[in-house]
Amino acid sequence: MRVYWDSTALLNALAAQSVLARLDEGQHLTRSHAYVEAFHHLSGRGLPLKDGQRLAVTPGDAARMIRNLAKRVRAHDLTPEQTLTALDDAQRHRVSGRMVHDWLHARTAKLAGADVILTRDGALARLCAAEGLKAQWP
Repeated sequence: MRVYWDSTALLNALAAQSVLARLDEGQHLTRSHAYVEAFHHLSGRGLPLKDGQRLAVTPGDAARMIRNLAKRVRAHDLTPEQTLTALDDAQRHRVSGRMVHDWLHARTAKLAGADVILTRDGALARLCAAEGLKAQWP
């Protein structure tokens, strides 16, 4: 099974052993931009924990955490032409503004042959349906 991880799922993998254990089977991928999104959250607000608290993470530690995760979740990026085609298709799928980031996750997952997308983002889950993909909570 090919599993696509958005940044919310990557953060969950860093916060919960049960989510990290999902990496033991199948093929796992994301966009390189998801690494950047995860770094943004880790080094800014911190690692979200189950109890609602956030664990402070230095930029250096955030980079190391993501580098270790990237060993198990490989990046698959769109070509420039694939990105432009996704932007051409955005209006048809009612995508505008910041939703474009979610849209590109969905399109990347589809073109990479993912069977499922792991996400905590409801907007992305709706866009997955537009691409014929299933979304699951990490």
